[in-house]
Amino acid sequence: MISFKDIGKEKLFNRTLEWLSINFGMFPSYLYSNAEDGKIILNNSFNINNNYSSNYKCVISIKSEKLLIEFINIGYQVYHEGHYSGDTWVAENTKNFDINQVFPVVLKNPSEWEFDLNLFKSTNDHFNNEVRSLNDFILNYDSNYAF
Repeated sequence: MISFKDIGKEKLFNRTLEWLSINFGMFPSYLYSNAEDGKIILNNSFNINNNYSSNYKCVISIKSEKLLIEFINIGYQVYHEGHYSGDTWVAENTKNFDINQVFPVVLKNPSEWEFDLNLFKSTNDHFNNEVRSLNDFILNYDSNYAF
């Protein structure tokens, strides 16, 4: 949860929608938003590396002076390019898997631990950066648009 002194629900709601439009090109038709309930719900994704990406649902709950961001339904997608294996062509494919399929890391082969932990770290870093970016946008809004 993020607290904002002296910023009401309506301003937080509108600034969050503006931030989503600026950073992700998400306009009201691409997400659920209800100003009365203070809810914004959206689907989004980000690239982790050349072959892996993550997709998730984000629920933003807004009250006067407070904002709560929940990242749920986190999943991953891995893309494998087509290639030859000997004389046989192996077609390209994409696989999707839920974050829960990566748990528990310690019950897997130790050779997979580093990759799985890096997957979690990349996801965590991305979410923390997004929360920080939204926080900065809201806090600096008035000074950025004072002209």
